[in-house]
Amino acid sequence: MRDILLLMIIVLSFTTLQAQDKNETVKHVRSMYAWAQEQMAQNGKGANPERSVEIVKRNLEDADNQVYAEDAVSMYFLPQRELQDDGSYVDRNQLFFVIQKTSVMGHYVYAEYLYEPSDGLLIFAFVRTETDGGFVIERRYYYDAGQNLIAFKSSLAYEDMKDQNGTEEVETATRFTQLFELLMLTGGTDSSESIRPLEAKAERLKSIRATYAEAKDKIAKNAKADMPNDITINIKDQKEEMPPLTEKIVMYHQHAPATGKAQCYMVTSHFDNWYLHNEAEYLIAPKTHQLLFSYQHYSEEGLDGESRYYYDDQERCFQVLTNEEQGNGSAERSKAQRYLKAFDLLMSDKF
Repeated sequence: MRDILLLMIIVLSFTTLQAQDKNETVKHVRSMYAWAQEQMAQNGKGANPERSVEIVKRNLEDADNQVYAEDAVSMYFLPQRELQDDGSYVDRNQLFFVIQKTSVMGHYVYAEYLYEPSDGLLIFAFVRTETDGGFVIERRYYYDAGQNLIAFKSSLAYEDMKDQNGTEEVETATRFTQLFELLMLTGGTDSSESIRPLEAKAERLKSIRATYAEAKDKIAKNAKADMPNDITINIKDQKEEMPPLTEKIVMYHQHAPATGKAQCYMVTSHFDNWYLHNEAEYLIAPKTHQLLFSYQHYSEEGLDGESRYYYDDQERCFQVLTNEEQGNGSAERSKAQRYLKAFDLLMSDKF
C-alpha cells in the first residue's frame, strides 16, 4: 500500500512538473510572438533596415480544369554573428517569422510560423483554412525546444491534442528554412575547370539561340496571360554599415503536357545597391533542368561589363563572349543550380 501511494505521489509530481514546463513554454512562445510582431512592424521604418523576402507564386496547376493557385510568402529575418572555433566571426541571417497565404479555387489558407531566433527551430504555428462556402477552421500549435508538440488549440470543439502531432507544420517550417537559406546565398562557386571545346559547336549555338528566342516569346505571352505561370521573389537586406540592397528574381515555368510537372525554362535576376547594378538571365532546358546559357550585365561605379556563357549537354561551358576578364561559367552554373533547387522546393506538392 505504501509503495502504491509513493508511486502515485511520483506520478502526480511528474505530471505537475510537466504542466509547469508546458505553461512556461507556452508563455515563452507568446512573448516571442509579441516580440516578432514588433520586429515586423518596425521593419524598414525610420532608421530600421528593411530585411525581408517576399515571394509570389502563380501556377496553373490543371489547365484542363482551370485549377489556378496563388501563393504569397513573406519571410522576416535578422542578422546574426556567430563565433567560430578559431575565434573569428561569421555573419549570417536568421529567419524568425514566415507568413504564407494560399488561394486555390475559392479555398484560402493563411499560416504563420514562428522560429526561435537563437537556433531557428519552430516554436509556434498558426493555420487558418477557409472553404469557398465560408467554413473556417483555426489551429494553433505550440512546440518545445526540441520541436515536440506540447499544446494544441483548435476552433473545432471535438479536436484536441490526441488528434495532432504537429509534424506536418514542422516539416513545412523546415522547408521554408531551406528555401530561405538557398535564396540568401550570394554569388556562385567558381571551379578551376577550363573551357571545353565542342565539335558540333555551330549546331549547339544554333539550338541554344532558338531555345532562347522561344523562351522570350513564352515570357511575353505569360505577361499577357489571365493565368500566368511564374514565381517572383523580392529580397531586401542591409548589412551593418552597408547600403541597402534589393534583388528581384523571377522564375518562369510551364507544365509538361504528359506529366503536368512544372518545368522552369528561364530565371532572371536584378540586383541593386548604391554602387552596383547587376542583371542576369539563365536559360534552362525545361525537360532536364540543365543550364544552356547565362547572360550577365553589371554596372559598377561607371564601369560596365557583359558576359555570355554557352553550355553543352553536360553543363560544361564551351564558349564565352565577354568584354571583361574571362571566366569559365562555373559560378554562373552554380547560381543557376541554386535557383533551380529553390524552384523545386517552391513547386513541390508539400509546399
